Amino acid sequence: YESNAIIGRYYDAVGSDDYAEIVEIYGRRIAEQAEKTRQELNAAKIQGIDLKPFSAADCTVITDEMDIDNQVIVIKTGVLRPEYRKSICQLKLCTGGFGAYANSRGSAVYCIDLYTGRKSRYERQDVLGVVEPEQLPKWAEHYLSVAKTAQEKGCGERGR
Repeated sequence: YESNAIIGRYYDAVGSDDYAEIVEIYGRRIAEQAEKTRQELNAAKIQGIDLKPFSAADCTVITDEMDIDNQVIVIKTGVLRPEYRKSICQLKLCTGGFGAYANSRGSAVYCIDLYTGRKSRYERQDVLGVVEPEQLPKWAEHYLSVAKTAQEKGCGERGR
């Protein structure tokens, strides 16, 4: 499924009246997706990145009076699926949304994933805190500069 925020489309759909065939295709696609996820998450290990999740001790916990726009934020691990509860999946560059501003009525926080460059949306209550620039891991410094460059150019995902 692809969506550009206005319209969505499905591609590569399969239809059949043979239940066993559909189950076989479904199982194969699940296995393929599991392998893609494994490779993506193992790439960080190969690069020597520490995957230990961030905790409140590793960042400045946000308050209602804090602006988090254009800051590196940490997403709470409880919001993420178990396979994504790793440091590379928690760090985001906040790019806006009403939730990015202090005492706002809205709660949407838009961001760019530092490791993958993908755009995402969270709620303000999903944000654990802000990582100060001097506390940012070395791997994240590089990806932060890439994310900021992509943001300035108006790109969604960085080239892989």
